[in-house]
Amino acid sequence: MKLNFPGILAAIATMILPFSGIWWQFRIGEAIIIAFSPFEAEIMVFGNGIIIPLVYWIMTSFKVLIILAGVFMLLASLQPDKWWSAHLMRFGSFKVLGLIVLFLVLILAMKYGSSILLEKSNFPVDFEFPLSGTTDIEIQNNGFTMKFQLSTSFEDVFGFAILTALLGVAAWVYQRRLQTEVKA
Repeated sequence: MKLNFPGILAAIATMILPFSGIWWQFRIGEAIIIAFSPFEAEIMVFGNGIIIPLVYWIMTSFKVLIILAGVFMLLASLQPDKWWSAHLMRFGSFKVLGLIVLFLVLILAMKYGSSILLEKSNFPVDFEFPLSGTTDIEIQNNGFTMKFQLSTSFEDVFGFAILTALLGVAAWVYQRRLQTEVKA
């Protein structure tokens, strides 16, 4: 019996991913810090943590879904010749990739949504929200000037998420190859 070794690696990485930490963070000086991944969020405003129950439960459901996807990939990788392994692999192998796409869409929506809101609100500030990087913001109103720094960054864990997604796709491709060998 052959094993799907890329699938085993992908399954292990997938089950570790929800516990690996944040993927991206947004900071306005030290006053506002928003750091999140599909599995957890840290929101700090002037040193006080904020918890949004709906967001917490959505992220918990993503955690359960991804762990389940990892378990299914592991079962399919250990028994690639079984009739059900293709179904389990198909379910598990693309979940992380889907979460990455959803995550990037959310960040892009924040980037372009904030630009539109600032433009429509007539707020006396003009800046570009970076996807990853730092920008200085200056607000002037009635002789009063306020300067602060806005920074965003993708964390190393996001790279691990991309690697995990690529392993999932490789596992799916290898699983299909194993199943065609079994049928032949």
